[in-house]
Amino acid sequence: MAFASLVERERLAGLRVGMEVPAYYLHPHAYVRVKELLGKAIVDEPCNIISGLRSVKSPAELAYVRSAARVADAGMTVFADQLSAGRTELDLCGQVYRALLASGSELPASTMNLVSGHRSVYSHGAPTRKPLRHGDIGHIEYG
Repeated sequence: MAFASLVERERLAGLRVGMEVPAYYLHPHAYVRVKELLGKAIVDEPCNIISGLRSVKSPAELAYVRSAARVADAGMTVFADQLSAGRTELDLCGQVYRALLASGSELPASTMNLVSGHRSVYSHGAPTRKPLRHGDIGHIEYG
């Protein structure tokens, strides 16, 4: 385990280590292993120090957030404008990507999730050649 090597190399087990317990991305098995490796070095666990710091934004961070929101809005506007029966999920996805890139986006961090109709049960489904039908429910997510 790379983390075990890091703990040993940096002699972290003998130091004081603050740890925020992230319930939403650290698997419980990994958390148990981290506790085994660091033992008594962990001095602070169930806190939200990092989360609290993330809520305070510098002017530069706010500018990035506003810029990203403008790009995301451009994509969602095209999505709403191009949404029509008969278009395929892939065609709609391509139009949204085009709008995002034209608005200054870089390549997305992950593939766009776009599903419709019976495929809406997939919360993170990739778009297909399935045509949209009038009355379909759907889901789109990009970032």
